Amino acid sequence: MAAGLIGHAWFPINKSLWTSSYVLLTAGTSSLALTFCYALIPDSPEFMHPGEHAMDTVAVNLINEAWEMFQGHEPVDEQGTVREAALALARTQLGYAESPAGSNNNKYAVWYGKFNYQPWCAIFATWCYETNGVGSSPSFLKGSRYSYVPYIVADGRERKNGLKTVDPSEVRPGDLVCYDWQWNGEYDHVGLFEKWVGPSTFEAVEGNTSVSSDSNGGQVMRYHMDQIRTVYLPGRWKIAMPSDGCPLR
Repeated sequence: MAAGLIGHAWFPINKSLWTSSYVLLTAGTSSLALTFCYALIPDSPEFMHPGEHAMDTVAVNLINEAWEMFQGHEPVDEQGTVREAALALARTQLGYAESPAGSNNNKYAVWYGKFNYQPWCAIFATWCYETNGVGSSPSFLKGSRYSYVPYIVADGRERKNGLKTVDPSEVRPGDLVCYDWQWNGEYDHVGLFEKWVGPSTFEAVEGNTSVSSDSNGGQVMRYHMDQIRTVYLPGRWKIAMPSDGCPLR
């Protein structure tokens, strides 16, 4: 640095010409700045290798993994939301079966006030959201919304009653998963999304299902959606995100 300042008398400091005095001055300034940075690093076990890159490959891999998991969104604590409470209530119903078998007679439709002895997967979802103990969602209404899966999808697409359809990357535990088994545009069944168990497979808690009948099996069960039962393709299934009565992001 000093050499550059002294040389300025004979060779003016000029960036455009990259004079020798300019090179000496900038090189000296950079060296001084680097020395200052080294001095700022504490001499402690947490900083065993002063001067190394701020992020090693492990840190970079962790950042990439976090991006893949959250897609740039902040992790959301679902504890205490209506969505999480609805899923928790659904879990307590695992093993319930209509009686007699094959009749569609069930306690959820009795609570709903109508449509007993009819397919009841949507009514089960409504019951979970309306009776969970934390609070009811404005998306559901006893005796009115919802008893029919196509209405859930239609209202979600039109963002009615606080519902909206979302990309699978945005799904949260407790969201509704609506299935179109025949790929004919008419959604046949609904369950409550529980968790991802693979890149394109998930588990859901569903009412009125069984190992022998996807949409009218008469039981509350947890299903692992694999590539055979639910192919991860557009149009095969839709996520409907109900409103918690609070901003959704």
